[in-house]
Amino acid sequence: MKRSRIQTFYKEMYDLIREHKISDMVLYTYPDSLDHGGDSYVVVELPYSMRDMDISDYDVRTSYAKFSFFAKDRIYKTARMPNIEELERMADELYSLLPRRGSEFSMMSPRTVLMPKRAETHYHYMVINVPIVFD
Repeated sequence: MKRSRIQTFYKEMYDLIREHKISDMVLYTYPDSLDHGGDSYVVVELPYSMRDMDISDYDVRTSYAKFSFFAKDRIYKTARMPNIEELERMADELYSLLPRRGSEFSMMSPRTVLMPKRAETHYHYMVINVPIVFD
């Protein structure tokens, strides 16, 4: 079992997202408070069940990566509206990079796209689930 595959995946996703200017802020878990973030950011996650099994004696190889794109809402008069353009820009940029071969994994085309939902007072988010196979 390769013990660094999850760490390698996160590092490569951080570099990929920043290099392609999808967002300057890449997190690996949801923050406690969203109103202190920037205008947009990305949360990259692997499912907990996969993490737990991957560090056990089992050699799990197939799972999915969850990319959550957050964009600060726009203000229209007194209402907050989702910044759909920014969410779509980030999602489209990720789509253009897939399928992708990493150093210890391969990512396929996304399976699931959840359209924008309200996160907190100042953000909406969009989720993309991407199948991933670890070598």
